[in-house]
Amino acid sequence: MKTKFSLHIVFVSLVSLLMISTANAEFVCDVFERVDPSVFRVSERNSDWVIADTSKANIDIVCLGEAAENELVLNAVDWINNYVRQITGQKIKIQNKPSVLPALYLGYGEKTKQEFETLSNEFKVEHNLGPQGFVLRQININNKKAMICWSPTVLGCRYGLIEFLRSL
Repeated sequence: MKTKFSLHIVFVSLVSLLMISTANAEFVCDVFERVDPSVFRVSERNSDWVIADTSKANIDIVCLGEAAENELVLNAVDWINNYVRQITGQKIKIQNKPSVLPALYLGYGEKTKQEFETLSNEFKVEHNLGPQGFVLRQININNKKAMICWSPTVLGCRYGLIEFLRSL
């Protein structure tokens, strides 16, 4: 009887310790990596992409489709703009039509995907991204460098913009 009781205590202690260490591991992953394994990312850059130097912003931001009016997307765009303003003292111009400068193009949904495919034959989505996945890909539009941030959903587009900001 005493042996059973001791084994039970050891077993409960091991299970408790395992639960605590697992909880801490998830917390550490969440805090430091902020990686959700269910989010599928496609991120490709062909060359360095300088969005600002010390005196001016070198790109525009082009919001296509509903992204131009969506609060989640525009909030992430503000974060990018604040980052550039800290470096240059200037804001990036935000518009809803193709730019004459190199630009960060963003949008979400099937209609915007077709619009990106029309702007450049380099833009293809070869993966099933899922609702929170995104594509962050450097391509050329009208012989100008462009970075495309596209997702099937608004939340995925926001995640793509955050990933873009983190990569700067």
